[in-house]
Amino acid sequence: MTEPWQTRASQFHPYVVDSLEKLPDALQPGALAALPEGDHFVRALVVPADYRPRGEGVSAFQPEQALIYTDHGVLHVQAPLEGEAAPQPTYLKPESLLLLRSSHILLYGRLKLLGAVHGQLAHIEMEFNAIGWRLMDAEWRRLVTQAIGVPELSPEEVEAANRRNMERVREVPSKFAEGLRRYGLYTGESLLGVVFQEGVWTESLSFFNHQLTPNTLLALTNASVLILAENLALVRKSEQYGLIITRIPRQVVAALQSVTKDSLQNITFYLARGGATAQRQLLLEPNAAQEWLELWTKHASQAQPG
Repeated sequence: MTEPWQTRASQFHPYVVDSLEKLPDALQPGALAALPEGDHFVRALVVPADYRPRGEGVSAFQPEQALIYTDHGVLHVQAPLEGEAAPQPTYLKPESLLLLRSSHILLYGRLKLLGAVHGQLAHIEMEFNAIGWRLMDAEWRRLVTQAIGVPELSPEEVEAANRRNMERVREVPSKFAEGLRRYGLYTGESLLGVVFQEGVWTESLSFFNHQLTPNTLLALTNASVLILAENLALVRKSEQYGLIITRIPRQVVAALQSVTKDSLQNITFYLARGGATAQRQLLLEPNAAQEWLELWTKHASQAQPG
């Protein structure tokens, strides 16, 4: 019997299919049953069954799954694990989305979508080899532009917009400036301002300190709130690779609250759309929090119409 660690890594790589009939057999029934009437299949990212190590000699299997893009939304289906029923498919429309998160950390990719379904909060989460981002680049970008309510622009229009946008991030560390351009502003949005905060650590007399919040960039555009953050670091000198991008459509931010928490400010974004609600919290130093609140207030009237 071949152990999971003996399997070629390429067998776990995601791939795309251009029709429902080309989905794996284990995914077709759920996809056919859950595809809304009137929706037309566009493309799907298929993620083969994978495993995650959970310690010495122990592996946890992730079921085969697919993210299916249609002309009106996105559908997530999973195959059943042995002896279990398949999870219920989740279908979300772009105009129902409250939050979109994408992880770009070396070979690790992950996405999370929060949206409203019949007035209730629903979510889609997937982990996959990071080549999946390149494979579904056009479909993901289209989903994002529809979620935030901006028109799809040509590459030339986006590049022209970003030449103007990059003037606002000259003082930002290059990793975050480039990350904002590459993972955030591909929509051609107008950047209104940014706030960068270096990671915050606890001060301890013991050998180890603890990071409370990682290096973080907040960006405000005419259509989005963008939060770019690294993973939490274990030690001060460690180098963190990649970025986690959280995008909140501006029209879903119902309120913003800042509350003192120890020596920091806890910023809470209250989100509401389609009858569903959610929150996103962020710890900032007082000066960074004040800078963000002033930026938010200054441009409160410049949000993209919903």
